[in-house]
Amino acid sequence: MPVPHVISGSLKDACFFLGPGEKDGALYARRKDNRTYVLCPDSPEFCPRVINDQVNLTRLREHSQKVGLPKREFPVLHLTFDVWYGVYHMLVSALPSIAPRLDMLRNGTMELFIHAGHNFVGQILSVLGVEGNILRPTSLTEAFHFCAPEIHFDLSTRPQYPRFEFSVPYLAEFRRNLLSMDDWMDESNRPCRLKNRGHIVVLSRGHSSRALGNEDEMVQALKTLGRHVEVVTPDPKNFLHTLQALSRAEILLGAHGANMANMIFAPDGMKVVEIVPQVPFKMQDYHFWDLAAALNFTYLPVGDKVMPNEYDHQLAADPMTEDKAVLSMHVDIEEAESHFCGSL
Repeated sequence: MPVPHVISGSLKDACFFLGPGEKDGALYARRKDNRTYVLCPDSPEFCPRVINDQVNLTRLREHSQKVGLPKREFPVLHLTFDVWYGVYHMLVSALPSIAPRLDMLRNGTMELFIHAGHNFVGQILSVLGVEGNILRPTSLTEAFHFCAPEIHFDLSTRPQYPRFEFSVPYLAEFRRNLLSMDDWMDESNRPCRLKNRGHIVVLSRGHSSRALGNEDEMVQALKTLGRHVEVVTPDPKNFLHTLQALSRAEILLGAHGANMANMIFAPDGMKVVEIVPQVPFKMQDYHFWDLAAALNFTYLPVGDKVMPNEYDHQLAADPMTEDKAVLSMHVDIEEAESHFCGSL
């Protein structure tokens, strides 16, 4: 019988160990039979590879045998277990899992451990009022470990991959808490938050993969529709600006990619227009219509045919890198405008 997937759970009297250069690390517990039990951070078929290549069991055993390992006073929520690898999974899968525990995190009776995405996660946690009581490695070149009376974790990215990537109740509660916090709002917008709704917000990818080669031309065309158009390039340095821009939006537009995960910060009733590359290789492109549906947003795709010279054929051949294969796209502006004309 195959080992069942664990979506969420907790370990009592457990520890976490992250060796130098390792990505996942290992949750482990020593029990009365003097054995060390390790929780694998991946699907059963990949577990041996993760344990052998990313978790050094020799170092782990050495640490578990030490007497007097530092033990935290309160339970710890391990936020980034199995989600170190991407912005999308951090925003959509990991962060919302704090929603049921926000009160404990805010009042200091639970600690939060993260070892990925510090650059943007920290600002979101600050808006939510839980920037304190956060554990994180000081250096990725040194071993890091801690023990706690209880370690909680949520594995909501790959247990039933590819179609189970987030918890709808967690997303809803996370959004309710985030969007109810007024501290991040610009004072000039606070009294007119609802009145200022109606903007078109373009999530720009800048010069990264799947960037829109004719983005400036598209923005100018959208401005002729009589709506204010804001172009935002989400970045940890302008996170509050991104939140403020989204608070004024009625329509959100962007090219397929992790940037679109920022829709979780948009108000209720949003219309989402995604520019989806049409390529001659299989590429997972369901993420954002799934996410829009979970948020009860109206979703409209605009297809863009990608020519052979517009994608990297070597990256396209590997399922792990195909999402980076498309170098640039050129959206059909007339088709995009037709979608907006029906939505405005």
